[in-house]
Amino acid sequence: MSAIRPTGLILAGGRGQRLGGRDKGLVPLHDRPLIAHVAERLSPQVATMLISANRNPADYARFGQVVADPVPGFAGPLAGLLAGLDHCAGDWLLVVPCDALGLPLDLGDQLMNAATDARAHAAYAVIGEDALYPCCLLHRDLRPGLETWLHGEQRAVRHWLHAEGAVAVPVRGWRADIFNLNTADDLARAARSLSGDASGPAQG
Repeated sequence: MSAIRPTGLILAGGRGQRLGGRDKGLVPLHDRPLIAHVAERLSPQVATMLISANRNPADYARFGQVVADPVPGFAGPLAGLLAGLDHCAGDWLLVVPCDALGLPLDLGDQLMNAATDARAHAAYAVIGEDALYPCCLLHRDLRPGLETWLHGEQRAVRHWLHAEGAVAVPVRGWRADIFNLNTADDLARAARSLSGDASGPAQG
């Protein structure tokens, strides 16, 4: 475990459009909301926990300090990142989406080591052939540039991270069968997987 313990941020502020508008972080999986599964694995890696949420703040408050988007109108995950950097207690912010089940318990170390080696202010996870841009480590010095970027037309996380010279990190030990849950079918698949082998297949 790295001596540097970042602030954690779980992104749960989206519209949940592919889930019929449901608040994704609160969707139950094995009798617990998705965010509970993610927080359980992220919390040992961080000094404090933030939750980016634009709905149901009371439900999210039991998992960490709730921070709403500083930009109105569900501006996307970049707005959640800005909220996280606004409330970051230290130099680094470790970010994961609320559906990032199976994340490794040394995710922060893997991203931190890569960022430090590259002398970069950002790093993001790659799982197999998939770049998981919202799963990233950010230095607080990126905050002014992110605020400026949000005033532009391009709000995809990947474009901002590439512009900031973020390092792509092939993450080891991620359960490749239970991440990126966007539809009811994805949730059903994850439920079946969690009901099976407790260890599950890992990527990397």
